[in-house]
Amino acid sequence: MADWARRELDAQLAEACFGLSLTSAAQIAGCGAEAAVCTLEGAALTLRLDEGGVRVVRGASSVSVLAAPDAEACGMVYDSVNSLLLNVSKKFVQAFNSSLAAALQVVAQQREAEGAREEVGGETA
Repeated sequence: MADWARRELDAQLAEACFGLSLTSAAQIAGCGAEAAVCTLEGAALTLRLDEGGVRVVRGASSVSVLAAPDAEACGMVYDSVNSLLLNVSKKFVQAFNSSLAAALQVVAQQREAEGAREEVGGETA
């Protein structure tokens, strides 16, 4: 049964949703799973996850939205949805970088606050 692929594709799409304008629930398709997504550029793609990895199986006819110089990137197999999108969507790359920068800023602020608490605690002891 390919239920593992459906669950895994849904999980990967949930992690990448910040950089997509639309995602559908994954459906079992043969020995894998497929889901429709729409990139921030407006390209409608059907992604397939199976034991070989993730690939675009339909869509991306508008190569101008792709980060790659030609449509060959759409036939390639990637290890994850994030990897695929980082290679085919310029706007996903921008959203990913913004998301990463925001997460790192939160961590830096937390560490700064912890350091300030330790300094205050050390003075009163």
